[in-house]
Amino acid sequence: MKIYNITNITFQNSNNSIPSNLNNPKTETGQSKFEQFKQDKALTYITGGLGIIFLIGLGKFGVRKIAKAINAARTQKISTNSDTIQKPQFLYHMTSIENYNSICADGYIRKSIIDDGVFLSDKNTIRNKYDDNTLKRMIKWYGGYMQHVGGPISQSHKIVILRIPINKSEENLYKWRPIKLLGGNNDGLSDAWINFSDIGKEEFNRLWQKPIEFLYQKEIPTDKIEKIAEIDLTKLPQRNSISKFKKLSNI
Repeated sequence: MKIYNITNITFQNSNNSIPSNLNNPKTETGQSKFEQFKQDKALTYITGGLGIIFLIGLGKFGVRKIAKAINAARTQKISTNSDTIQKPQFLYHMTSIENYNSICADGYIRKSIIDDGVFLSDKNTIRNKYDDNTLKRMIKWYGGYMQHVGGPISQSHKIVILRIPINKSEENLYKWRPIKLLGGNNDGLSDAWINFSDIGKEEFNRLWQKPIEFLYQKEIPTDKIEKIAEIDLTKLPQRNSISKFKKLSNI
């Protein structure tokens, strides 16, 4: 055990003062150890005082408010970073049970006469980007409740949801664009398709926040699709039907 010799330290009265005639050799800067001691002591008091002021300010402002401000700054940084937009690994095709039976018989999903391709959706659009009214209209459309030229007609009111994995070697066959919604804010949106390879580019970040649709420019063979859900719309509850549909969709 090391024992350090302490010399030239005396205590007077009860205030533990240090005598002024203490032998203090000069430092290289010409400053005595006693003068240096006083400066160090003053610095300690100043530092401690600033710490107390900071704690008082922290108490007034609130730890939660500070944490919220930090989190908001991080969120803003993430939202403006193009790298945060991830390319989907799977896309989804929603159709009536009658159309699904035809797909199985034909061996592929036929291209639509509109834009000459197969229309698909991504997970985030179906689960988060559509408002309830838009998704409800889509469900009614594919369920045969709405009459439209060229639209699927279903007698059973059953919807089938198919999942299609994206093959990286075929990314050039996919395009995407934000969907124009009835009654929605469609300012700055066009009907032009965007290359799949451009997903994540900073100039398209704003468009990506909208509901998105995809177009695969060839027919899709059945060996590339997976049936993940079959939903009977007549059995959905009247209340919370959209949330129940999302749960049953397995997306």
